[in-house]
Amino acid sequence: MTKKGLTMTQNNWHKIVDAAFQLFMEHGYQQTTTKEIARLADVNESTVFRTFASKEELFQTTIAHYTRRSLSNDFNNLQYSGDLRSDLKYLIDSMIEVNLQLIPSFRLLVKQAHMPVEVLSEIYRSLHDQQGAYVQFIVGLSHRYPIRNLMFDAFIDALFSTIFYHSFYYLIDQSSFKAMARNELSDYFVQYALEILTKEFNYEA
Repeated sequence: MTKKGLTMTQNNWHKIVDAAFQLFMEHGYQQTTTKEIARLADVNESTVFRTFASKEELFQTTIAHYTRRSLSNDFNNLQYSGDLRSDLKYLIDSMIEVNLQLIPSFRLLVKQAHMPVEVLSEIYRSLHDQQGAYVQFIVGLSHRYPIRNLMFDAFIDALFSTIFYHSFYYLIDQSSFKAMARNELSDYFVQYALEILTKEFNYEA
């Protein structure tokens, strides 16, 4: 394949996956047709099937792709601010953003429930890698602030699971959080994190 042909193939792949994600999110797996995906992607339906063996393979690829993209954040180049509240806000903003991107995919994933083990394993690895990035961030915090006996994994598990739970209800508009603006949600969890550090890990502001 020529370089031009390869570029066109890659471009079609992204257009199809982006269109599929939009339609799967709006209408669900069963109600979305490959003809609609092709129309939105501005390609022929035959191009969809040259690129993906089936609608199911396209769905699996789409969910895995958007999961990886949502979890692409890392903290390798972060400069800590010197203020614990600001640094926690940076971490929590990342967690909320990841959750608000992932939850629609996960809801669709649960409804479809036909994902092969290898795709689910890839999603799990992406989540695990993101968890590792969060832990490394907290390790950095523990070196900069008077936090004693901090169990990094336990702290991240408690924080992330709570944020995931409330982000889910925030997203589907079925809790008291629905009245909060996005920044208010972030501030709420910053305060929650500070309370954990104070009560469980002897942080003294």
